Amino acid sequence: MEELDEPPDESHRIGNTILIRSRNLESLLSCKRLYLKFEGSNPTGTQKDRASYACLKLAKEMGYSSLAIATCGNFGASFAYFAPKFGVEAHVYIPANYKTERIQEIVDNGSIIHRVQG
Repeated sequence: MEELDEPPDESHRIGNTILIRSRNLESLLSCKRLYLKFEGSNPTGTQKDRASYACLKLAKEMGYSSLAIATCGNFGASFAYFAPKFGVEAHVYIPANYKTERIQEIVDNGSIIHRVQG
């Protein structure tokens, strides 16, 4: 796996998500104004990007070249997306019988899937 000297800074894309006014909830909750933060505009469409980016950035700074996580979906997809940007090999452990479209995203981003019983 090619290691980058300086990973591209995507931090500006993480958490810098839009606010959407929710008029229906305003009415239901008798609020003057209520806005919801739309985390779907993060790079992988989930709030998990915040944690995976921070984890991988720290791992890179500490000199780690590979990491392992256990997940059933969103965190794995996010972790797999950012791992190559930091030159970190990602091992993602999932339940043996678990099925989700996120598994293919994990593989497509170059992470290694390990299926485990239990």
